[in-house]
Amino acid sequence: MLRSDKISRMELKVLFSEDPAFVIRRADKFLSSEPVLHNLILSILDSRVAQGDPGRYWIALHGEETSGNSPAHFSRLSL
Repeated sequence: MLRSDKISRMELKVLFSEDPAFVIRRADKFLSSEPVLHNLILSILDSRVAQGDPGRYWIALHGEETSGNSPAHFSRLSL
């Protein structure tokens, strides 16, 4: 049996937005930290900003730092 004092807690907040420009501003540090890994999501966001298309996005926050981001058609929260 696991003892509760041996389990660490990680609390996440999740922000929702339909504005790709907001997502780029809010998650820029996270997305820019590994541009090759986040290339697809950066391309999607840039394209939607340029075309004025909304979307559905979730940003995972650990404290005040972005720890993940996902467009609605991705199944994972953290990329």
